[in-house]
Amino acid sequence: MNCPRCEIELTEAFSTEPTQVIEYNSCSSCEGIWVSKAVLNYMERIQEPVAFEFMSIDKKLDQLIGLDCPSCVPSKLMKKAEHPRDTRVIMDYCNDCEGIWLDKGELRAIQQEGVLTTLARLLGIK
Repeated sequence: MNCPRCEIELTEAFSTEPTQVIEYNSCSSCEGIWVSKAVLNYMERIQEPVAFEFMSIDKKLDQLIGLDCPSCVPSKLMKKAEHPRDTRVIMDYCNDCEGIWLDKGELRAIQQEGVLTTLARLLGIK
């Protein structure tokens, strides 16, 4: 399976979380990751409270470039969706295989929540 951005081979990776081992594929060049819907659902529940959020994600224009699904053959253009927790993150997803591509920094952006973001969410401010 090749990276939808760099077109180099993705490598299998594992992350040991508190209740299970997570399997995903990553790109050694752009540092994006390919996960299943189930893995993303699990990883979204992991929240890292931080004093300040440090965002290191691609510009929105770069995130809007169409990407082909690395898993489906023949490859299909993935759809785009803003992540509900952090709308600055634009995920690429495949309806057929339910795989999800996250660019470098997007998972961290989903998992981190700064004090100001938490306060705004609790007060109902966007």
